[in-house]
Amino acid sequence: MEKGLILVIDLDATLISGEIAKRMYKEAYAKTLKMIREKGVEVPKEFYPHTFENYCKLARKSKLFKEIYKDVYEKVLERYICDIRKEKEMARVTYEYLVAQYKPKDMFILTANPKGDVIVKEILPEVSGERILIVDGCSYVEEKKRELMRLKSLGKVIYVADRDELDLIVVKEVGQITSMYFH
Repeated sequence: MEKGLILVIDLDATLISGEIAKRMYKEAYAKTLKMIREKGVEVPKEFYPHTFENYCKLARKSKLFKEIYKDVYEKVLERYICDIRKEKEMARVTYEYLVAQYKPKDMFILTANPKGDVIVKEILPEVSGERILIVDGCSYVEEKKRELMRLKSLGKVIYVADRDELDLIVVKEVGQITSMYFH
């Protein structure tokens, strides 16, 4: 395969609002905690506040938490789908701008959102499923790094993401990719 430019775009806080994503994650986390406590699982109080770190620790520690969370998140997403649809125009403008600006040979959306495929189909229905790469949020840095390294072997990668600390770590560890930050 001839090497060419590969555009990789993050989903949460890049194509959709970070606020909507945070509300969905927080709500799904609280409901999941409640459900596993009702099933008799002891959850230390230090895990009660929703943080990404707490989510990762619980998901690694409890298979039940991780399984329930995925189902709960899907139900929460259904309640926020109208808010996400309101993001469609901004997502389209961002996507079309990036594609026109860089004229990539290939394009992917790389996300740790467990229902990233559903969200992308709502905001950018023309993006095919094989262009949506979903990684495990518990291994965010490692998984995104692995995918970007794989793509880097196919061509020059431009990674567009919000400027959160995890994406900065990913870019630093991958090296030799061009990164562009929104927000």
